[in-house]
Amino acid sequence: MVFLEDKKETEKIEKENFESDAHKVHTEHKVHVHQDHHEIKHKIKKKLQNAKRDKIILGSLAVIFLALFIMTLVEKSTSPVCDNLDCKIDELTNYANSLTMTDAKSAVNVAISSLESAREIIDGDVTNESNVNTENTVTGNTVTGNTANTESTGTDVLSATLISDVRCTKCTENIVSLKSSLNQLFPGLNLKVYDYVDVEAKELMAETELTLLPIILFDSAIESTSSYATVQNYLVPVGDYLSLRIGADFDPTAEICDNGIDDTGDGLIDCDDAFCANTLTCNPNAIADCVANYDIAEDTVIFYYSNSCSWCAKMKPGVQYLEDQGYSVKRVEGSDPLDAELVSTCLAQHFEDGGVPKFICPKTSIVRTGAFADADKNLDQAQMTAFFDACKAE
Repeated sequence: MVFLEDKKETEKIEKENFESDAHKVHTEHKVHVHQDHHEIKHKIKKKLQNAKRDKIILGSLAVIFLALFIMTLVEKSTSPVCDNLDCKIDELTNYANSLTMTDAKSAVNVAISSLESAREIIDGDVTNESNVNTENTVTGNTVTGNTANTESTGTDVLSATLISDVRCTKCTENIVSLKSSLNQLFPGLNLKVYDYVDVEAKELMAETELTLLPIILFDSAIESTSSYATVQNYLVPVGDYLSLRIGADFDPTAEICDNGIDDTGDGLIDCDDAFCANTLTCNPNAIADCVANYDIAEDTVIFYYSNSCSWCAKMKPGVQYLEDQGYSVKRVEGSDPLDAELVSTCLAQHFEDGGVPKFICPKTSIVRTGAFADADKNLDQAQMTAFFDACKAE
């Protein structure tokens, strides 16, 4: 009897142990399933975050590319002039202060505002996110591409008009880059391109009262696109259109001084036209003649710089050394009102770009943009001295 009771007790314990083990296995299985499910969700979430990050970065790059491209049209330096975006903004601000032409100053100020927006994007303050499709092409005179998916209620597909002039070498060189930057910002953009001689171009210029090329016009549909906030600071209302300010400075009605053509129809070709009288093409002594009114000798090297420019700062010891050696130097700082007057009156029209530092020799009419730097990006005193010697030579 005792044996049967012990046997039953043993079977009961074994059953309980079996059920416990089974429950344990089931629980462990549930834990593993839960962990696997959690891992899968984590991986999916991570992929989505990466995709979201990638499209934000791609969209931001497009924005920055356009901002820098427009800044390049206004200021196309041949060597590094600043180490960071803050320095570039300060430099452009000084350059804007040196300008007297309203249109030019406005264009530079627009570039400054856009760079400030780009800086916010770099710092992580991104408010617009769009899924940018980069599989776009340029076909003939129309930019085409696939429509981008966007998280905003607007659409990035719209039309724009570009007016340029084949006689403008600088305009022609920039058209391809300009198309590319616009197409990155507005995937699927339908861009109509006209030359100044086209009837449509003249009608649009008359309607908008715009006179300088190149011109880019949008209609009000751009206001409903997800990228509108990005370019809003660039846009200026002109009639029924919005004009994208890109530092246009080519006057298609003026005489081109070196093409052998009477561009204005007044019977005067190139240097015979009064418009060309003070250009270096027609008057190699234009700079020397002008700066003489400011008591600057022709063998004086004009050092044009900005206090916020790190490359300019690297050049100052070399300039000081040459001054100590008896070389004639005129220091010109962009934010100083008197210096700004000199630049505006005698120098700015001969600049290829707005970059600093600049070294100008009135005697040879040579304008050098960029630092005298060696391979290690330090002052190259020998290069600088050679430039000063060439200006001083008979």
